[in-house]
Amino acid sequence: MTNVLSIVPSNTREKVREMFAIDKKKTIKEIIATEDFQTLQEEFNKEAEGLMLEPIDNFQDHFVSHPPIQSLLDKCVDKVDQRERIDPSHPQNYRSEVKQMALTFDPKRAGFPQGNRVSGEGEYDGDYLQDWQKRTLALCLRGVYDYPCSIVHTTLDRLADDFNSQFKQKDNIASYDKFKAELSAGSEKHWAQQNCFDRLGVTIYPFAEPPLLTGLGDVTQAMFNPQLNKKEKNVSFDEKQFTYFVRAVTVYRRVWPSLSKERIYGSWIRGCVAIIAMFDRHILKGSDEWLVEILTEAMDPSYEVLLDVDNETPIGFVNPTTWTSTKNWQGNRFHQNAVQSFAKVWNQIRKTNKANRSKRIPEIESNTISGLDNAKFLDMDTVQ
Repeated sequence: MTNVLSIVPSNTREKVREMFAIDKKKTIKEIIATEDFQTLQEEFNKEAEGLMLEPIDNFQDHFVSHPPIQSLLDKCVDKVDQRERIDPSHPQNYRSEVKQMALTFDPKRAGFPQGNRVSGEGEYDGDYLQDWQKRTLALCLRGVYDYPCSIVHTTLDRLADDFNSQFKQKDNIASYDKFKAELSAGSEKHWAQQNCFDRLGVTIYPFAEPPLLTGLGDVTQAMFNPQLNKKEKNVSFDEKQFTYFVRAVTVYRRVWPSLSKERIYGSWIRGCVAIIAMFDRHILKGSDEWLVEILTEAMDPSYEVLLDVDNETPIGFVNPTTWTSTKNWQGNRFHQNAVQSFAKVWNQIRKTNKANRSKRIPEIESNTISGLDNAKFLDMDTVQ
């Protein structure tokens, strides 16, 4: 059995930083000196011009008691544990949220920031802000740099867990940020996934180098769903090979070679894993050549396996999203829909007898296809 240390690196934080090309931690003072923040400040100043904003630094008016007032400028933010808030290229509209928070900041509702101070690691290197980055940036937009703040002791090993505990309590944290935090916290499950991604040369982090693997929820289902991965469902994380998942990514790359260099859709991969899982025992038997052949041929509209929205014009399954959207690879019937739709296209293409397919490629038994109307998992079988 592989040693667990080969699954989880000894220094998970720095490994995550290296993998996703994340900068070293910055103090708030360094962040507000960046061009991104300066442009944010200019945008905020325009929006706030002429408004009478409530003062937010008259603490005696707001609080009966509070933690000591401290400078926020020396507090640290580390993107290994925290999200990007002010980069204009970020897909979330965080910049607008920060500006809106600055306009409406209410100390009595905002609470107080907490600084996590790493102890026992040599010289003091700043206190890491715990879940207060957006509010701190909002205060800075208002010119407030001193604020009541509590400081707690932690260790470098516990730092990721401290941040990650909040991700588990919030539904609005992006899945890739949760995943990044789990890696930093040393989760064996997530490192097993990441090691597989590394072997395949893909990333789930949208700010890393492509190819980008999208739909982390679908990807996780494809890798761990016990019905789709029966052979590996009871093996330890360090033993998992994610065989069907790897095969599905390989099929995707063979069918859409150009697209796969930039983006691999997790929703399609999950559907393909279901297809492989239900086709493998009696039909594929470990080889995906027929699978690739059918998927490639399905792009040709002359087979008439798919009609356009007018329900008359034949079109092909040109993109992975054509499968997932037109054949409804989603919801509670995700796997059944994927397998049924593909099996019907398989039978329709093979019977045209191009390239001698009707003799080379077996016909799928119609009863097993229709059986998925009521069953979540069925091994597809051939006509005898």
